[in-house]
Amino acid sequence: MGEVRVKVIVRNEGDVLMAIRGILDAERIRQATVEAIVDTGAMTSVIPEPLARELGLIGTKTKRYVVADGRSIEAHVTEPVEFEFIGRTAFESCAVMGDEVLIGQLFLEQTDLFVDAAGQRLVGHPDHPDEVLLKIRHLASA
Repeated sequence: MGEVRVKVIVRNEGDVLMAIRGILDAERIRQATVEAIVDTGAMTSVIPEPLARELGLIGTKTKRYVVADGRSIEAHVTEPVEFEFIGRTAFESCAVMGDEVLIGQLFLEQTDLFVDAAGQRLVGHPDHPDEVLLKIRHLASA
């Protein structure tokens, strides 16, 4: 199986919220279209420092992460970032490290997308490919 790479739009979620509230013109939302690696072994997504600066994202705190070679490293965590792929959006705080954008499991869960390893692409859930259905496992009955 090879790498799965996709083009995603990455936005400053704070800008998106200000635009929704009418505080910022929508065309001033800081965003970039980038190629990202889908990393099914990562829980969270990762963006490199230059992209975080370009989008005006602030590192709100630091956390420790275990990277592919087993090392434990500390990295800044951004304020929320919005990712968009094939019209499906999700937001999360990202680790700031490395030199490529990595899409992790949180994005896949929020967008109901699966990795088609043979086709080296992301696809909608096989049971409902054209719609996002998110599970809530424990909901008390009314």
